[in-house]
Amino acid sequence: MSSTSMQEKAIILKILYDMDDVLWPCTQHVFGKLNIPIERETDFRIENNPELTPTERDAIIHEFQNADNFAEMNFYASARDILRPEELGAMVGIHSNAYSEAIAQHKLRQIPELLPKIRPEQLIVNVVTPQTNRKQISSDILAFVDDSPYNIRGSRAKFNFVPRRPWNDNSLMRKVMLKNGGEIIQDSATAPLDDIWTSDDYKYIIIVDDLVTINEMIYQLVLKLTNKEEQNGKI
Repeated sequence: MSSTSMQEKAIILKILYDMDDVLWPCTQHVFGKLNIPIERETDFRIENNPELTPTERDAIIHEFQNADNFAEMNFYASARDILRPEELGAMVGIHSNAYSEAIAQHKLRQIPELLPKIRPEQLIVNVVTPQTNRKQISSDILAFVDDSPYNIRGSRAKFNFVPRRPWNDNSLMRKVMLKNGGEIIQDSATAPLDDIWTSDDYKYIIIVDDLVTINEMIYQLVLKLTNKEEQNGKI
């Protein structure tokens, strides 16, 4: 196998997961603590949400910046399965933002407890402010998983998986996700996973009900690609 083939394989098999509201129910925890119905969280940017009072917005933002809320994250059971595509040669990483160094340290401590096989270079936690809380995802990412419409908007990954949440599954947030192009797939069962071999610059945004389904879809993506490359004699 040539060095070019090796490089192409490594690039196309990169997978990236967000942490909050993807691997654990962060917003549900905060809203439950404040006794605010989570259905009222209809805008990812809390400060812009007309469904919330100014007092509620301030309280929610405060709790998202409260490190105590991240000290013991209650991970979804299926979060333990996100590294499974590495059995097929994929590269799986986690990219999360945090509003303080204390929150970042909580995340950096707990992810290796959840995923003992994860390597330090697979885990990125950036300390941000509400104004800089965004991600730019490059085109060498095969699959990106994030609940933020704004991160999906900035993503150049081909397959973008969005866990269905009140703050991303409405007409306003769908417009945000589509601002830089792409196609939203509302029914994950119809997602065109075989399109992996067509135009690299096409962007799919797939709304999925749960992490179990996301994990399985990503595994099948990697499996399809691996089988195709084996048929072509690349691996």
